Amino acid sequence: MATRSKETLVATIKLEIQEALKSEEFQKLIQSAMEEALNVAISKVIEPLTKTIVDLQEKVSSLESQLSSVSNMANDNEQYSRRHNVRISGLDEEQGEICAEKIVTFCKEKLKVDISDKNIDRAHRVGKPREDRSRAIIVRFNSHKDKIAVMRQRRELYSSHYYINEDLTSRNQHLLYEAKKKCRNVGSAWSKDGKIFAKRASDSKIFRLISVDDLLTYGLVDFAY
Repeated sequence: MATRSKETLVATIKLEIQEALKSEEFQKLIQSAMEEALNVAISKVIEPLTKTIVDLQEKVSSLESQLSSVSNMANDNEQYSRRHNVRISGLDEEQGEICAEKIVTFCKEKLKVDISDKNIDRAHRVGKPREDRSRAIIVRFNSHKDKIAVMRQRRELYSSHYYINEDLTSRNQHLLYEAKKKCRNVGSAWSKDGKIFAKRASDSKIFRLISVDDLLTYGLVDFAY
């Protein structure tokens, strides 16, 4: 009799357990526990990864800053190496020409600057020959003083087909072009001693430009009415 009562009790308990396991409340409890355990496990994995990502982002930012600094320095050094140079456009190109002699004559006749071939270190055409127009001549003067004397007399060429510009690096040349041709809030842009400057049209403030990012930084791209 006692044995049957015990078996009945066990059977009843098993049945209640089975019913409890099937209940919606128990299923929700299991699901909640699993979600909590999963979130804890994911958090333990993600936290160190997040820190690693932040560290990597900081390192990338630092490297980008260093690269920008090195790039600016390299550009400045290259531009400094051209400090005695000018580019002269519009001079007819002839077979067997001696560019230095042509520059001496041009400076005397068109610019009223008295120089000789002794003032010129070297002069040569730049770029590949073209049939439709003459190539510019790069002139390297022996002194910065001679270069400045020629640059100052550019006003004598007003309304002519001759042009004299500083010999800019590719980067500075592109920056000057962007400022002149692509920015609506630039009243004027120019180079001086290899440095690029722009006057903001909206308020006439003058800025020295180091990179194309400065065009946005100084609000030169668009005119704000």
